[in-house]
Amino acid sequence: MTLVKEFQKDGVTACCKVLDLAKSTFYLNCNKPSKEDNFKDKYRHIKKIVQKIIESNPAYGYRRIIAELRDTYSIIINHKPLKRLLRLWGLCLKRHVKAPKQSGILGILKFLGVKANLVKALDKVLPFGLIYTDMTEINYAHGKLYLIIYLDHITKKVLGYALGDHPDTGLVLRAYRLAKATLRRELKRISLKLNEIIVHQDQGSIYTGYTYVEELLDDDRTLSYSRPATPTDNPEMESFNGRFKTENRQIFLEAETAGELENLVKKQIEYYNQKRRHSSLHNISPDNYIKKLTTNFTGILS
Repeated sequence: MTLVKEFQKDGVTACCKVLDLAKSTFYLNCNKPSKEDNFKDKYRHIKKIVQKIIESNPAYGYRRIIAELRDTYSIIINHKPLKRLLRLWGLCLKRHVKAPKQSGILGILKFLGVKANLVKALDKVLPFGLIYTDMTEINYAHGKLYLIIYLDHITKKVLGYALGDHPDTGLVLRAYRLAKATLRRELKRISLKLNEIIVHQDQGSIYTGYTYVEELLDDDRTLSYSRPATPTDNPEMESFNGRFKTENRQIFLEAETAGELENLVKKQIEYYNQKRRHSSLHNISPDNYIKKLTTNFTGILS
């Protein structure tokens, strides 16, 4: 039908003859609406409402339009038909988002390239001399929270963590300050003074912000960074996050509220530090490994 309609100016009879199509069939289907016409007709009643939402909120994408339709107009629609309608109605938004200006810290890291990763050049590491950090998402029954961990390379102990609904500077500093307090306590416990403590992280915005970097430098920390989009540059954290979430997935999913999830995460981190056996620690827990350091410090270093 499409070909006949397109070339009917040259004569319906000739076109139908070439396509071996009866003229009666052509005229029967000529005015038959297409699937797209039927689809648009089905949702014709919401077109002006969608246009009004977009005019009032030009930055809205389909997710926020769905929410506005539901909350303001009591109209429920799935994202798939809405995205299709936006395309058919010519209402797809073409946003030109200005890229944020690169910070001076990111500029330095870009200049350093692979040299920003100090871990690769390390030979021997003392307990608490190299600390990893990363952020991951923890899902529960009705949403997700962001978890930031600070993990020691040698003892595998979680020194500090923070859980929250926004992955921002406040969250990462809360985790770091808890790690700093634990670190001070553990170093005193094993009577160890370190000339340098390296903190290794990725180049995410929470780890390259001026407030975060300045606080760590004030504490005489040495900063090390993975290359962008290279999780293999931080394998310890990738391993920890994957194992922690896999082993506790069902436990976390049973949490009904963010408060319940926080309690469960706290409980599982305590279990990890105090009881969970770690193969790289001769099948003892991080805390028990640290206890051994106080009595056999020189023999257990690796």
